[in-house]
Amino acid sequence: MTTETAIKEKHASPKLQSLRSIIDFDNTVVLGLRQLLYHIKTLYLFTASDIKSIVLPQTLFAAACALSPAPLTPKGPYKS
Repeated sequence: MTTETAIKEKHASPKLQSLRSIIDFDNTVVLGLRQLLYHIKTLYLFTASDIKSIVLPQTLFAAACALSPAPLTPKGPYKS
């Protein structure tokens, strides 16, 4: 910040100063949301290839197990 800008900031009206602080807050919120969306997109791109190869088969297997009338573990002395 130059000395001229610092002098203008010092003598600015309180209304103008509050408006500038609101604008700075809005910019901070927008930048934070932009960073959050960037990280969400990165996480999606990192795991997108796993959806077809891992998540879908596991979901189908879990649904088949849930709908199966037969127990999936043998009955015996090692029941928990």
